[in-house]
Amino acid sequence: MANRIGVAMAAVSVLAVAACSGPPQVEGKVEAVDLTKNTVILGHDAIPNIPMPAMTMMFNVVDPSALAPLKQGDQVRFTVEVVDGALTVTSIKLE
Repeated sequence: MANRIGVAMAAVSVLAVAACSGPPQVEGKVEAVDLTKNTVILGHDAIPNIPMPAMTMMFNVVDPSALAPLKQGDQVRFTVEVVDGALTVTSIKLE
């Protein structure tokens, strides 16, 4: 009985961590950056939380300062969420 409770508690812990970890990070390549519109065009792998297959598209960016170090051809890891009805990059970092 104690073993079953231990296994159940471990499963709940794993699920809680997964739920709190936020959206998955996705690998991509910067195709273009528009600092005036706070957007970035990314060629990206599949985005499982949307869900969206791999493609190239433009995204709004929550934090415009995150765009400053980016240039065409950079490899990045980023997260995407729906913000005010639009697909939006909520974090982005150079690889």
